[in-house]
Amino acid sequence: MNAHQKLSPRHARVIQALLPGNWVIREALDRVAGSSNGPDVIYQLRGKFGYDAIESERIEAVDRDGKACQVGRYRLTQQGRERLAQISANANTHGEAAA
Repeated sequence: MNAHQKLSPRHARVIQALLPGNWVIREALDRVAGSSNGPDVIYQLRGKFGYDAIESERIEAVDRDGKACQVGRYRLTQQGRERLAQISANANTHGEAAA
């Protein structure tokens, strides 16, 4: 992604949620994104920043009925952080809005 490419408000909200480096579960991601398809938003962001920029995994959990299930969660990788920092630095150097 280059500094001239803009993020949608949805993408920007998800990036902000991922920036602290903590895992974000899919349900929380849906709320942050304002959509009910967080995995698709992650797919779109991976297309912009590279597949290795956002890590995902499934973890064991218990649903509200007490049944075992798996939930997905996501976080930025070190490569993703570095790309975001570089894009932000390039944007600031050229007086543009950061990604």
